[in-house]
Amino acid sequence: MAKRRKEKDEDEDKPFKIPKFDEQAFIKRERRNIKTTFIAFLFAFLMAFVCFGFWALMGSNSAFRWPLVLLVFIANAVFIKYLFLRFNIDLTDFTKKNWFVTYAVYFFTWLLIFIVIVNPPFYDDEPPLVEVVALPGVQEPGGNITIVAKITDNKGINTNDISMVITDPDGNTTSLEPDVFEFDNTIVKYVFQNPDDILDEFQYELTVKDVSGIETKKSGIFSYDEYAIEVASYRFENLTHNDDIEIDVDEDVSTENFRVYYTLNKK
Repeated sequence: MAKRRKEKDEDEDKPFKIPKFDEQAFIKRERRNIKTTFIAFLFAFLMAFVCFGFWALMGSNSAFRWPLVLLVFIANAVFIKYLFLRFNIDLTDFTKKNWFVTYAVYFFTWLLIFIVIVNPPFYDDEPPLVEVVALPGVQEPGGNITIVAKITDNKGINTNDISMVITDPDGNTTSLEPDVFEFDNTIVKYVFQNPDDILDEFQYELTVKDVSGIETKKSGIFSYDEYAIEVASYRFENLTHNDDIEIDVDEDVSTENFRVYYTLNKK
């Protein structure tokens, strides 16, 4: 028991020695880590543009766009190790932590560069968003119909590439050029007058192109009817405040709620 205590006291009396710092090994290791990080960054930068090529070739209508791009990105990650060996980088003490940092740099660099180059102002393959309506949907002879469209796009619309084709009930078409439209920021208007008072259903097709040349077409219908709005009261003369006035309105005049009123003596 006394011997053990003596050995313990001798160990405690020994001075603490600071481990020798190998400066050369430290510098060599840090230089290697800088090289591997730089190579992973450059390779990720290159792969972002390679994936962008596949992205652009497949087009916006492809359902396999993202899966293919991710597959190319992941599959080519195996070449990082071969690049290290090609540049004579010593990987004998390259730990799991080092590999994790390398692949993290590869992933986040690729993701950042790829997201930037597939979006405006560098790239845009999304067609213009067009919402169009004819007001009213049904009109009486002698009245006008206003076709209103709201157009938005990532990069902007070329107003010189906006056109419309209107087809009457007899199949005759009228092509409208950009100078007949009214422009107010993202709103485009056209007033159809129907001077010949043609009845029945008309069709229209609006074509819009953005500054990248990507096209969107939207179509719709409107019609002219002599009975779009009709007073259906049983009598029209000698009306008093006790008389009910019934007005029938074609449901296709508008899908929104609206108010119909009747005037007496222009009041």
